[in-house]
Parts: sequence; structure tokens; C-alpha cells
Amino acid sequence: MPFGTTPTPSESPSNTMTAPPSPSDSSSPRPSQTPAAPVAIGGRLYFEDFARPAAWNLQASSSGAVSVLDGRLLLSVHDPAATILQPVPIEPLGDFYAEVELRPVVCSPGDEYGMTIRVKPSGGHYRISLLCEGAARLLRVLPEQTNALTSVTPSDSIIPGGEGTNRLGIAAQGPHLRLFVNRQLVLEDRDSRLPVGGLGLFARPGPGGQTTVAFDNLAVYALAPTPTPTP
Repeated sequence: MPFGTTPTPSESPSNTMTAPPSPSDSSSPRPSQTPAAPVAIGGRLYFEDFARPAAWNLQASSSGAVSVLDGRLLLSVHDPAATILQPVPIEPLGDFYAEVELRPVVCSPGDEYGMTIRVKPSGGHYRISLLCEGAARLLRVLPEQTNALTSVTPSDSIIPGGEGTNRLGIAAQGPHLRLFVNRQLVLEDRDSRLPVGGLGLFARPGPGGQTTVAFDNLAVYALAPTPTPTP
């Protein structure tokens, strides 16, 4: 999809590769520190540094492949009509804050990558996208149509192309969705169609037809409870 455009209702992911979640392994290494998150967070719900390939149900097809290499999850797509969606082995979530580090290895104009949240068994989800041009957007993807919750929005907080690693964060609290890049607020919107669901990572090439993105240090936290006002 060219930079600066938004999807039409007819746009929907095709040739989507998915894999069922696998049980998480509590023996995985855990960072000891609590991050300086841009929102008030509570306890950690999940952490993955991709040091255990066996914990992930990896696969390949004619459109691309998912692999773990050197402690990073790689999503590689070489079909301009395909989207790779790799489910995260975590229980469905409603309200949470999630962060992941991602770096494009092969990145061309129009390529998108990021997180999917509140993923339903039917395939419906919110798609939290970074674009190689240094922009972001929020989509609501349903089996019958895809809608842009925001337009494609450039941001100086996003390192473009393959020049560096971006830290993508998403805070979901009821209908309120906030997208952070390198812990700076980039986009926010409200939508109540999908209140709860799974988590995933995705990559989708633009007109060039090929992209590869590396993901690392995925962490999910509960949101801190809102203080009750004292009478």
C-alpha cells in the first residue's frame, strides 16, 4: 500500500499464516527491572526473549516463513498479497500494556509490521502498524472488512527503514487504544468492537513484495488500577 493512503473497506489480509498458541514456559529468563513505561503498569503477565524456539509453533509456506534466529523472532514475507500473523502463546487479554522491540531487516516503502491485539478466533483484530517510511497507523481488521481507525501518521519518534530498532508499545484500556514508539505517544483512538482477545506479531510487504522484520523482548503488563477518589 503506498505511503499516505488509508485502506478501503474491501482491503483484508490474504494468505494469512497463523499458528496456534503454545503453552508458555515459566522457566524463561525474566528481566528483573520494571520498565519506565509511558503508562501506569502493574504486574508483568508475560515476557519472551525468543531464546527458546521450541516454545513457538513456527511454520513456512509459499508466501513466507517464521523462524527464531540469534534470540530474535523473524517474520519474512515474499508475497505482496500476504500477511504473516504469528500468535503469541498468551491467554486472551482485555486491558494491558505491551512492548516489543522490532527492527526491519528488509524494508521498502509501504512495508508494515508490528502487533495485533484482541485477536478473535474468527481472525478479527486491531493492527498496530509501523511503516518503513517512519509512520504509524491503527486498523480494525474484521473478516468482512478492514477500517482505518487513524490515517497514516509520520512521527519523528519512529526510526525509519532499517536504520535502527524501534520500541513499539500499545496500551489498551476499554475502548481507548494508545500507540507509543520509543515510549512517545504517536497515535490514539477509541473503538469498542473488540473488547478482548489474543496477541500477535505481524509483517506485511508493500508494493515491493518482500519484507523481513526481527522482533525481540516482548513484554506484557497489567495496567495499574485507577485510584479511587477519596470523599
